[in-house]
Amino acid sequence: MKRGLLIILAVLCAALLYAGDVAAFDDIGFSADGKTYIFGQYGITDKTFQGYAELYAVDIDSNEFVPSGIFRTQPSSVTAGKGGREIYDALLQKNDAWLSKWNAAPAGIMNTLFMRTDEKKDATAPITFSDYEHSEEGNLCTYTFTLVPFVQGTGDAAVSSFYINIEKKDANGKQLAKFVAGSPDVKRKGVSGYAIDKIMCDDAGKRFVVVVEKLSEENAAPSVRYMVETFKID
Repeated sequence: MKRGLLIILAVLCAALLYAGDVAAFDDIGFSADGKTYIFGQYGITDKTFQGYAELYAVDIDSNEFVPSGIFRTQPSSVTAGKGGREIYDALLQKNDAWLSKWNAAPAGIMNTLFMRTDEKKDATAPITFSDYEHSEEGNLCTYTFTLVPFVQGTGDAAVSSFYINIEKKDANGKQLAKFVAGSPDVKRKGVSGYAIDKIMCDDAGKRFVVVVEKLSEENAAPSVRYMVETFKID
């Protein structure tokens, strides 16, 4: 029994050492006027075990960070041994006055249009869904989101970018809108993959937020961070 327990513990320790750094995503939500989206992420770095936390506010119409809307606690010797959630809670508390002015709230179930449940599914496969809540009566609108990544190299040497094609059609299949979200000219070093994790909209069904997972690989250990792409449909 003792030998078996030691083997199990050894396997668990090895898994922890090589499990990589997967951030936890915090959906703080849309501002009261629906024009700003706020989110956070936190975790512990792989191997060095240093906690980190990040907080972002994005202007949805411009798809740009709100001025003075980025707050970070970087991993360092000071955060070593501390949990990511602990670091994140401290970051939230420090910026509580700033956060409170937005009166942000996560999208409700009716405004959550897509959530990824199959991590093994091809991330570039089109995502199609109908928007029952915000369609006109008798004219159900359907959206198709297609992630288009560009990746050169592997591991630490990877350089990548992406964009998202979006199509909106009416109940008869007529195209109502077609446009691109994202910035394909932005090259990210060390990022080797992307996946759409979640798609949400505001109460009016006009402003959209796409949560994108970024995958990096350092020393064969995966590292996951999140970003968002936002846009408005008139």
